[in-house]
Amino acid sequence: MTEFGHKLTYISPNMIVRGKLYWEFYKSTIGLNAVFSITVSLFAMDVFVWAFPISIATVGPLLTLFYKETTHQHEFYFYYNKGISKTQLISTYLLLCAITGSVIFILLSYV
Repeated sequence: MTEFGHKLTYISPNMIVRGKLYWEFYKSTIGLNAVFSITVSLFAMDVFVWAFPISIATVGPLLTLFYKETTHQHEFYFYYNKGISKTQLISTYLLLCAITGSVIFILLSYV
């Protein structure tokens, strides 16, 4: 305990490596997510500006994960061998996509 009553948290090198792996998976999928989200948003052309951040947080990630599941199955084994389960990887990816969509939505509301 410190003088303020908080316990210091130690960040292990394993946590940093796992964080980098999550980030690499996110980077490898965000481009495809954007393409799917733009395509879905084009169907709602009159509200494209508002449909894009919503689709980048919802529909885009699901289509991207479906594509990855059917074409890049072996990639999930790489992360599993590094200690990250498929459930952890997908849930973290969906959380990051929700954050990205929310940030874009907030930024567009000020424009």
